[in-house]
Amino acid sequence: MNEDAPALQVLPGATPDNSAFIDLYYDPSVSPVPNMSTPFTINGLQFRLSRGESVRFAVPPGPAQVVLVPNFGRLFYESMPRLDFVVHTGQTVTVFYRYSTFRHNPGSLTFQKLEGRSPSEQRTFDEMKYAVVGALVGLVAMAIWLALSPGS
Repeated sequence: MNEDAPALQVLPGATPDNSAFIDLYYDPSVSPVPNMSTPFTINGLQFRLSRGESVRFAVPPGPAQVVLVPNFGRLFYESMPRLDFVVHTGQTVTVFYRYSTFRHNPGSLTFQKLEGRSPSEQRTFDEMKYAVVGALVGLVAMAIWLALSPGS
């Protein structure tokens, strides 16, 4: 985690004797624009994180939810990344967010730091790959048809 992160954000319902913790970490390996912050909600309360930043949240034990909030560039995604899980008193759950440079991909929320492409990025990459291969096959078929057609 980042040494410069605020020590702790306490959410409603968390008490010194009865708290669980969520460490939210913005993976700095991919970023849209330097110093651009990204909005999240944790248990319905909105917070912003910048690239490379991490924050520890004290939350009440029980169901927890971390959701990436749509902002100006993400209004039209089908769904936003979200994690629903249960935390117990004293437990710390680390959540990683990684921005995606793929168009129409809001990024990923995961319980472990991603290496390489996220599953949604891999799907987008595969779809682009199949589209390019399909276009090339179509061009080759048209070239063959033109070469073999009468009057060539």
